Amino acid sequence: MKKMNIKKILVGTAAGAVMLGSMAIPVLAAKPANDVLVKNWFVYNRSSDFAKLWDDNKATVLDNGGVGFTFNNVGATTWYTAYLKAHYNGDLTGKTITANVSVTEDNATFVTRGDGSTSTVGIVIKSAEGNWGVNDYWWPTNRQLLSALGTDVDIIASTSDSNRANWINICGLPATDATIHSGPDCVGGTYPAESPYDGFTNALKNVKEVGLSFGGSGYARGVALTGGTASFQLNSFTVAE
Repeated sequence: MKKMNIKKILVGTAAGAVMLGSMAIPVLAAKPANDVLVKNWFVYNRSSDFAKLWDDNKATVLDNGGVGFTFNNVGATTWYTAYLKAHYNGDLTGKTITANVSVTEDNATFVTRGDGSTSTVGIVIKSAEGNWGVNDYWWPTNRQLLSALGTDVDIIASTSDSNRANWINICGLPATDATIHSGPDCVGGTYPAESPYDGFTNALKNVKEVGLSFGGSGYARGVALTGGTASFQLNSFTVAE
């Protein structure tokens, strides 16, 4: 029987609570398998005034494991949380990614930057650092509603070939699309001489970052609050055969 190979980026079991910002959220009893990886998680926020202006900060490392952050409230200038990501240099071909997450909120109303669409969270992978193209960002389409999340919820995505149809690139093209597109793309550049099908295959072999994205109709538009308070916690993030 083949032994399952699981790489734990961040692990823990909920027990107790600490204060993150102004809210109490659960903490974890078990120490992470690798403290360096835990400290490597960053929160990326987008400005309400300038689409290309970003603010990034290390995620709060909780006392007994896990990382987290508090969502910002809408104001004159608002920072919308778009990503919680960590560096990951490796091949994700044929893997199953599982993020265990918790949301603690008090009368919170989630809102997506720009279009006000329903706020969601889901897994994201990125295969480039610095300059990137449309086939470097990939999202599975099984997003979770932030307003409906409770504690210890698993968000799962498979990169197996049979699950290709469940992944899209930054322009919304599925990983099953074998067409080589041309002309301007959706982010101000031009389409590469590579189909989304090949782009997904190549991206999985050269992953640079993994994590979660927050948005709505656009999976990383960013999310803030129009009332109340809310905190997000990543309890574990695992990659398995």
